[in-house]
Amino acid sequence: MEEKTRYKQNLWITDWLNGKHNAQEIRDYMFSIKPSMKLSQTIVCIFHIVSAAESSKDYEDLLLQKQMIARALFEGEGFYLMPTVIGDQIVFILLDQLPAMPCQERISRAIQRLQKSEANQETILFSPLFGIGKTLSDPTRVKESYQTAQETIEIQKDTGMCASPFYHEQHVNKVILKMKQTGILESFIDEYLGKLILYDREKNGQLLKTLKVYLALCGSKQDTAKELFVVRQTLYHRLDKISALLGDDYMHPDKRIAIELALHGFEYMHGAIV
Repeated sequence: MEEKTRYKQNLWITDWLNGKHNAQEIRDYMFSIKPSMKLSQTIVCIFHIVSAAESSKDYEDLLLQKQMIARALFEGEGFYLMPTVIGDQIVFILLDQLPAMPCQERISRAIQRLQKSEANQETILFSPLFGIGKTLSDPTRVKESYQTAQETIEIQKDTGMCASPFYHEQHVNKVILKMKQTGILESFIDEYLGKLILYDREKNGQLLKTLKVYLALCGSKQDTAKELFVVRQTLYHRLDKISALLGDDYMHPDKRIAIELALHGFEYMHGAIV
């Protein structure tokens, strides 16, 4: 009977994540579980399951045990937890029961305690790779939080794990991921930075780093020279070369935004410019 109930709940949650339930169905189902349930804030958190745990003979028991621990930890921070497993991922739908309090710190604390609970255990279920989606006020849009949690994981697969993997903190990486997925990122980088990349490769000219610092410091030559540990004359020579390769209008607001996006894209694909 417990297996049957759990199976039905997993099916219902999976359908919810796929946008198949309307507002009334969600309210009726959640109120049948807990009449006082608050549905004003919904967040999806996704963990990859460690492959060694999946192949363990006690996998099902381990999964149930970890879900119970997770439920207790998240409830301690004011969330009602709806867990399910999809493929090699464990998905938590978090229903915030304390919506007046900021949720990010509470989620982070619960996850840190969850990871700490596995620290000295033989079999670890939760991979350190996880993502937290958008916080939504409409529970019928939970699919959006699920998708953005997936995107946060995809970003980390490219850039390395984030200290705080919340979707709303990904900023420009959201745009770069979309550009990569549509196949235009490399050509965009080449269009705006290709000549500088080639020059640095052939001459070791440090133009990319100079441009990055110069833009970050809002075009201050004095601060840029200080940050790069170069004399003014060296900086002026590099800036003249950048201007010759990118065009005199590279600091024009529209073009500058595109160049800065290309710099972020280059670092996204190849690591930090140093």
